[in-house]
Amino acid sequence: MPRTVEEAVAAEHFAFCPDDVTQGEHDTLREYAREALSDSPAWSFWWGYRSPADSLRAASVAQ
Repeated sequence: MPRTVEEAVAAEHFAFCPDDVTQGEHDTLREYAREALSDSPAWSFWWGYRSPADSLRAASVAQ
């Protein structure tokens, strides 16, 4: 359960773009909220690149 508004927003960021948290510089969602969102005038989102070949491999593994 989020303790602050920043933690609630961090949870929304994670739902929308998990790469920001899982592949970023922060170890926890609370750390992301505290360091990346608090007092930040702007937010950015980042998604890792997946090539068409990676997508095909992922699809074949899922079958």
